[in-house]
Amino acid sequence: MKMKKEAIIILAENRPYQQDADFRALYTLPNDLLSSEITEFFGNLLVVSDNTLAAQKSERLIVEEDQIILILPLVGALEIKHDVDYLLGVGEVGVFELNPVLQSQNMSIHNVYEDNLVNYLSISIKATNTNNGVFLNTFDLENNRNAFVEIAGLPSNGLPSNEKIYIGKFDGREDAILQLSTNAKALIYVISGAFEVENRLLEARTALALWNLDKIELEGLAQENILLVITL
Repeated sequence: MKMKKEAIIILAENRPYQQDADFRALYTLPNDLLSSEITEFFGNLLVVSDNTLAAQKSERLIVEEDQIILILPLVGALEIKHDVDYLLGVGEVGVFELNPVLQSQNMSIHNVYEDNLVNYLSISIKATNTNNGVFLNTFDLENNRNAFVEIAGLPSNGLPSNEKIYIGKFDGREDAILQLSTNAKALIYVISGAFEVENRLLEARTALALWNLDKIELEGLAQENILLVITL
């Protein structure tokens, strides 16, 4: 892990993990290597994990406090069981409100394939007054190359207005700027490829936390590059 002024890099190889024969989670958050001061920086952002699930296996989620959980498939398709069944594939995101008081608090993620692994990001945000709502959204990276796409449809109920999530696909040597509010904070996660972000080199599955900024400047370095930005 490397630190620079107003930033911290969480290297892919330094992520704590949970693993068994069926499931592996690599955690950008929570992360015991981060100081309590840095952990407090993330505020309502509780979990950012890069998960791999074996064929025909399931992961069950039970929460102890109100949360909004985003599931973003990266490879393959997932069946989400949450009151009813939802199928999510690449180019889609599921936003699930979980309330531990309500009867239907449980949620499970199932790999629909007979032989193939699936890979997905799971993001958990602390919220208030959730009602077990479900929001399914699609986004098109190919027709919006070299620009950021906001993952729309995040429920405003219980979610601070400054917490937004963007994704973008960038060609090599393409520059981009994401405008933010004054003195903003952001967590950047490289899904694939490599980027130079605010003069810092980031490779695949590496994260960068930034604060005291009003914009993010970046350049894609590989032939194709995809990254996620969570503003805080």
